[in-house]
Amino acid sequence: MEHSKSSLLSTLLSWVPEEMRIWLLFLIILTLIFFIILFRQEIGRLLERLRNFHLSKNGFELVFEENIKQAKQQKRQNADLTGISKTGIRLEADYPNLSSRDLVLEAWVSLKQNIYDVVVAQKIQLTVATSPFEALGRLKSANIISADLYDHIKLLLVIGRLAADTTKIPSKRYAGSYHELVYDVLDWMMSNAFLIKVHKPSESFRKTQVGGDVFPSPSPGRPAARLIAISGPQKGHHYNLEKDIFTIGANSNNDLMIVGDNFVSGTHAQLRYSKGCIILSDKGSKNGTFLNGTKLNDVPMAVKTGDKIEIGNTIFELN
Repeated sequence: MEHSKSSLLSTLLSWVPEEMRIWLLFLIILTLIFFIILFRQEIGRLLERLRNFHLSKNGFELVFEENIKQAKQQKRQNADLTGISKTGIRLEADYPNLSSRDLVLEAWVSLKQNIYDVVVAQKIQLTVATSPFEALGRLKSANIISADLYDHIKLLLVIGRLAADTTKIPSKRYAGSYHELVYDVLDWMMSNAFLIKVHKPSESFRKTQVGGDVFPSPSPGRPAARLIAISGPQKGHHYNLEKDIFTIGANSNNDLMIVGDNFVSGTHAQLRYSKGCIILSDKGSKNGTFLNGTKLNDVPMAVKTGDKIEIGNTIFELN
């Protein structure tokens, strides 16, 4: 075999003028070195990808768990959350069918919604672009919440966003801990009733002669209407319609995200405000959207106060 290789090299060199042979050998050596380096780099990249793939999951779990431990420590040191009384807030045991990731997302969505509710109740200015972190900061600036409670809730928002931004799944133990930490905060909000005021219907809500509702134009802090979940996984939650277009679905970019329900599509349905009316439409969902028990087809329908909207396993009432 070695003799064959030597013969081949000798044959190739015999075709080259003698004065060029050293340059040819030099070129061949450089080419071999180049391919060796390239091959090693590709193998290195492949090994790095495999290592990162393995570490990314472990890294996510590590960061998630460390944040949960920090949040627990904050709670123990927070006077606002010491000795709070349970007021019927649902705990992790009420969600036996949710995955650990959905358990986190359910609590995270509830936390964000309640932050906005407190801001609105305190008549603090909001815009459509106001993030939950900015809304929380305004509560702190207005001395509605203490600096310690602000830091605690901010960390809970960060943990929820961490879970929402990845498909990786935290352990059931720490997901349950997150859920309980969030609902301790919500329980504190409910216990401090002076913070949470029931939004009375706007005076601009009025009945038309034909019995339909004329809704006010929505804006931050002044909802056109409210959706109240009266049955299903979202029962007890309420959602203010403060935008002209309000989307509902399983994806996190919806205005109302429903988690843990396999019958809800990514972007399932939409409520659109138009000239005093609120129009309900299905967005091509797999299992359909129902208005007062009747499935919507391709034709959007106007809704009125008291109507029941069924999406997946949840029924909402328009209030």
